[in-house]
Amino acid sequence: MSFANAGYQTFYQNNVPADMMGRFGSLAGMFQSNVRIVCTFLLGIASETFDLQSVSLLFSYISVVLSVVLLLNVFKKSKQAYYAESKTEERHLQEGC
Repeated sequence: MSFANAGYQTFYQNNVPADMMGRFGSLAGMFQSNVRIVCTFLLGIASETFDLQSVSLLFSYISVVLSVVLLLNVFKKSKQAYYAESKTEERHLQEGC
């Protein structure tokens, strides 16, 4: 989680305008909290129905699949400009240099 949060914060600081950071951060935090609550609820319901080991393995598998999908999205060539270190590097990526 700490690596994910560090990467998210860096992306957030580089791509969200300063005057929108508070609102965007609040909405993102609320979304993350809601997803965490729903996942915990689903985990609890599933562990009441099935054995805990199977449910844990299923949720781990789902997490790995979502992580791979996210990784593939991040490394798409069309998304490189979002992760450029500077505007000069971003311009070079867009020009194909």
